[in-house]
Amino acid sequence: MKDSKRLERVAKGLTILSFAVLCWVAHRATKWRTDCVHSTFINLVLVDGERVFNCRFESRLELRSFVAPISFTTINKIRKVEDIEELSGWLPLVHPVLTVELVADEPDLFQMNRRFARIGERWLEQPAKLKRMLVSSVLNAHFAGGFASDFEREVVTDFLLLTLFSKSDWPHAPARHLNFATVSPTGGLSPLVAVALARVFEKLPMREQFETLSRLRRVRALPALFPPQDPAGSTLADWFDRALKSNLISLGVSGKAADLAIKRTLNELDVSYPTRWELTVDLTLAPAWREIYEQLRTRSRFFPKERTLVFTPEGAFALPSGLPVEWAADDVSSQKHVLVACNWPDPDQVIKIRARKMFAEHSCGKLKTVAWD
Repeated sequence: MKDSKRLERVAKGLTILSFAVLCWVAHRATKWRTDCVHSTFINLVLVDGERVFNCRFESRLELRSFVAPISFTTINKIRKVEDIEELSGWLPLVHPVLTVELVADEPDLFQMNRRFARIGERWLEQPAKLKRMLVSSVLNAHFAGGFASDFEREVVTDFLLLTLFSKSDWPHAPARHLNFATVSPTGGLSPLVAVALARVFEKLPMREQFETLSRLRRVRALPALFPPQDPAGSTLADWFDRALKSNLISLGVSGKAADLAIKRTLNELDVSYPTRWELTVDLTLAPAWREIYEQLRTRSRFFPKERTLVFTPEGAFALPSGLPVEWAADDVSSQKHVLVACNWPDPDQVIKIRARKMFAEHSCGKLKTVAWD
């Protein structure tokens, strides 16, 4: 009798234990996991010596989260590098391919090779730029031998950010102000080519848009696109036209609809030589140039469609955007050019602009009124 009661208690205990284990397994199977990487593309993240694997490679019954739990700080960092899942619908992968190391000692670092990216932790506070780095790293891992240059990879990265991700917070400069006149000839050409591709893409019929993205995913050899060595305006205008069309040809974009979209895009981006401005102002010899520049900024709010290029002792700036511009004076033409100086400069000190109308003014001391019309 006693033995049977003891066996009964043991059986009840085993039943309760089995039920508890079953509930734990069910809970682990349905619970959102925070101790691993949720990503289609990233297989491993290294943070301060900790190795955090993709959830596909971690068993749900793993007890590591109880024995050595990951800190909240590390989990927060990992969540930030997972934010590229919009790419998964366009580039589905069988297995994650990218390893990411977050580096605290070099906060501004960004290095990338075949399937590995090292990123400084300061970029975690700049989501748009971090996303661009991660997308670029995924593309580098996917297109084996597909990019003949880093420049071409940057173009494709920014093109996808503008189309698949619909990014309006442009990592380089506000896209609404980016055109051939306001681009930096020495460093801003890849985002301009990407903007041009995106604008042509938006003008295509919906069916051709899907076909273009599908071809980009399968392409094995993109153009060998490199930035031009000569920053002269005529060279850049010709280079930009060839760069845009070579990318579109590689994506199979052709036909009458494509030709019309290209023509409209080139007009929108004002690709011409010399680059045209409605108003140019030379303040390099004006003692009160800061006050005059602020007046021009105020004026530009009332004339948002009039593009003004202002030459100052600290460089040239485009209004109304306020973007820095690196065009040389010989590459610029203007409807109206104004020279402001305290004393009349020598001829070799004057910025020579091709303009339909020329004005020169003395401007000594402080200015209190706007007089640009």
